[in-house]
Amino acid sequence: MSVMKRLFPVAALAASAILVACEEDAPTAVNPAQMSTELSSVIATFENNAAFQSLSQLSSRFPNYAAVALLRSRLPDIPSRPEDVAALRSYAAEMAARFSRPEGILASPGDVQALFPADVLGKTLVWDVNTDQYVVGNLSGAPANGIRILIYTIDPASGQPFEPLQQLGYVNLTDESTAQADRLGVELKLGTTTIADYTVSATVTTTSIQLGAVGFVRSADGTRQVNFNLTTTVSANGVAVNYQVTGNNGVSVSVTGNLTQTGSQVTFTVSRGGASIELAVNMGATITGTVKFNGVTVATISGDPGNPTFTGAGGRALTQEEVQSLLAIFEAAGSFLEELSDGVFGPAAVVF
Repeated sequence: MSVMKRLFPVAALAASAILVACEEDAPTAVNPAQMSTELSSVIATFENNAAFQSLSQLSSRFPNYAAVALLRSRLPDIPSRPEDVAALRSYAAEMAARFSRPEGILASPGDVQALFPADVLGKTLVWDVNTDQYVVGNLSGAPANGIRILIYTIDPASGQPFEPLQQLGYVNLTDESTAQADRLGVELKLGTTTIADYTVSATVTTTSIQLGAVGFVRSADGTRQVNFNLTTTVSANGVAVNYQVTGNNGVSVSVTGNLTQTGSQVTFTVSRGGASIELAVNMGATITGTVKFNGVTVATISGDPGNPTFTGAGGRALTQEEVQSLLAIFEAAGSFLEELSDGVFGPAAVVF
């Protein structure tokens, strides 16, 4: 999701302040080192998951039937730099203009359209080594209300399946749309094991477009599972995201953010049980922010967005070593959420 790639630089820029307080300055219930270790377990659900990694990389090569291509064609590009206030203002103005037009974003937001062309329903798509693309094969077993796409071991050098092909499993994509939303069911299999099961929905109103994903991804051995609820909303006011992710070890990662005509705002939280670490940042011409342990402010962020100042509790200045050594947890969480969103939303490009 491109919007997350716009917001994560904001979080990454200030992430070095998230653990700026020395452990003796922080509430005793917060153990950053332990939380970092437990977060790593959640991240491993994706990084060490051959099926999910294959889905993430191959989804850009899936065919695009674009039942709602009109929706995409009428959206302006999100500015590439979250601190570029002028570009954000222009983006918001363009969004306002497009939503105010008589035809809106879609002529009939509530219409139910078939997501898949009739001639591919119930078909299985396979990789053609001669054309290096997916084609309709002659295998059976695909869902009657959707399609099946085989996934393979990926050659990291090319981003394409290894040859000869090494099938890992498949992903079933099904049409579960309602009058309220276009809805795509996604079921990812590694052999016969269910690795992911979730829905991606596109909801259009007269004032906004919302893309959401709800479900889970688990490791091949079933020991780790991550439940997620990811939402991106586009309106005349800008873009808003609300990502909530929880591992079965109790670690939760939350990101809420907005791209508006005046700048960017992100609140980034990692928690487990009663312990939480929160980073809240507002970025425009300047940057301001706070770092909280269990709701207690332990550091502030201010100054130039390109070279912010991190100040510990009580006004203590931080050393460069402290800043650099404390980047890990939220940089890891940011990268993890970006990878998750790209992988989860990737199959939606088939129809959205």
